[in-house]
Amino acid sequence: MRKIHIILFLVFNFLIIYDLHAQYDLQIKSIAQELGKKIAETNKKRIAVADFTDTNGSVTQFGQFLSEEFNTYLPEAGHGFLVIDRSRINILMQENQLQSKALTDPSTAIQLGRLAGIEALIYGTYTSFSESVRVNVKIIDIQRGIIIRSVAGDITRTPDIDRLINGIVVVKDPYQSRHTTPSPKPICSGRNSEGILITLKGCSQSGDFLTCQFTIYNDRADKSDISFSYKSRAVNIITDAGEQYGPDRTFIGSTENNGYADVITNYYSKYGITVSGSALFAVGDRKVKNLQLFEMQDQELSCKNIPVK
Repeated sequence: MRKIHIILFLVFNFLIIYDLHAQYDLQIKSIAQELGKKIAETNKKRIAVADFTDTNGSVTQFGQFLSEEFNTYLPEAGHGFLVIDRSRINILMQENQLQSKALTDPSTAIQLGRLAGIEALIYGTYTSFSESVRVNVKIIDIQRGIIIRSVAGDITRTPDIDRLINGIVVVKDPYQSRHTTPSPKPICSGRNSEGILITLKGCSQSGDFLTCQFTIYNDRADKSDISFSYKSRAVNIITDAGEQYGPDRTFIGSTENNGYADVITNYYSKYGITVSGSALFAVGDRKVKNLQLFEMQDQELSCKNIPVK
């Protein structure tokens, strides 16, 4: 009889834990779905998600957990926008000597947005109550620095969530740690007809979108500034499945070129300055592991066997 009581007790507790987890999944997905609709209303196509904070502005493990959850669920919302991977943003902040607050400080968010081609930033706060956690999410237009949409929702408190809330995180600036955390090694480099060095840094995938990041560096022998042109239709990739794609858009610095129009964009490159660029591809395969080829024909850059993160 005692064994039966123990078994019933264990089963009962298992069902309670299972129910709490299922309830959490429904609640976070509901917030993410509503957020996805709000993002779609803004017509912003490239977004980033910052770490959430408590009402005192402290980053906790729960705040980081919320950020990761939205990074996971927003691409599944099916509204056609791209969620920029946080690791790529950290690399950009390190390369351009931006502090970690760049994602939430309007004075630097615009600069970071231009570097990464980010159009909107998702950030927010949470407030703990006796039985629930209130999550307030804001969508900021990164160019204008204003809130354009907001969403709020409640999540039931559990012991696991409480442990995350109590886990304060000491945030280190990528710039401060650049001497101990090396940047990813470049995959390949090439020079265009103007002598500008183009270096492919890496490619990553989020949902139906694949992004390749590169840098532009003017180290011309005559130490001069120069203008060069580029266009998206000169860029293409071939996936491990043999499928070929051209980018929807290509970004260099603060400039952009639309892949749907056969137009040329000019970029003015200053001597001794490195700027970031990216090419955004809409691909049919969500599980691309490797690219047979990344090519920028007009910049004389051709890279083979590129891993996709």
